[in-house]
Amino acid sequence: MSGGAPARAALALGAAALAVLSVTALGWRPGTQTRDAAAAPGVAPTAAPVAAAARPPPVLRPELPPDFVSWLLQHSALRGSTRDGGWGTAAGGRLQPSRELRRLFDHLLQLEGQVPVDTIGAWLQQMARAELQPEVAAEVGRIWQAYLGLLAAPVRTPPRLDDPAAIAAALDERHRQRVQWLGPAWAHAFYGDEEAAIRQTLAGPVAADPPQLIDRSRLDAAALQRLVELDAEQARWQQRIADARADLERMRQAPELSALQRAEAAERLVSERFEAGGERLRARALLRLAP
Repeated sequence: MSGGAPARAALALGAAALAVLSVTALGWRPGTQTRDAAAAPGVAPTAAPVAAAARPPPVLRPELPPDFVSWLLQHSALRGSTRDGGWGTAAGGRLQPSRELRRLFDHLLQLEGQVPVDTIGAWLQQMARAELQPEVAAEVGRIWQAYLGLLAAPVRTPPRLDDPAAIAAALDERHRQRVQWLGPAWAHAFYGDEEAAIRQTLAGPVAADPPQLIDRSRLDAAALQRLVELDAEQARWQQRIADARADLERMRQAPELSALQRAEAAERLVSERFEAGGERLRARALLRLAP
């Protein structure tokens, strides 16, 4: 194995350990005040931290504070953003499990710290009732409550970055929690791709650097041109990763940013610079960010 392969193996292992923590990757806990931006009108900012295990998931309320939408568009953490995720599809009065709904939940939870979680839930429910059939909107509310319960569930098996067995054990615990709170279908829809990628990383060893077997002197013009294009594409990818890594390091060194603000800025950086799917997953691993 070449000298670069052990480093890539350690990087992949570390990324897998971080991804195991993806139920709390947003840095979110009910009752945590983390933002400095102005709270919504008529709503007190979230109180001081409360132990998650001692606090049940908040109850959805149909009422929203006066001028909430105006505040949301002008002053909230979501101002200027486009709604991420969506409802997915519905059939027979029930939503079909999809990752889209988790993305929507995570998008709205960026408001946590500015408004109580039950206010976020009320806003979610108002959108659902406006855009979906009543029974489907009720299903959204049920899954939202289950998701909040999952996020608040205590973690008992912390992964160790240098121990594949410990990472696997932590992932097994997260998987059981996800199934317990969401049910098998929704747990798979929300987290199946992430878990499969982590288990593939843990399955073993990272391949060594491939030998340079291509004799360019024997290639015809078309093949040589394609090889040049591939080399250029790889160089551009490496530069994108290097630029992103440098920007992330500047964020980590910025004293004016809280831990949550750094995490949110990192999330925006990856979402803006890398395509959804395999490219973004690969970038997260190289940048040591949870999927």
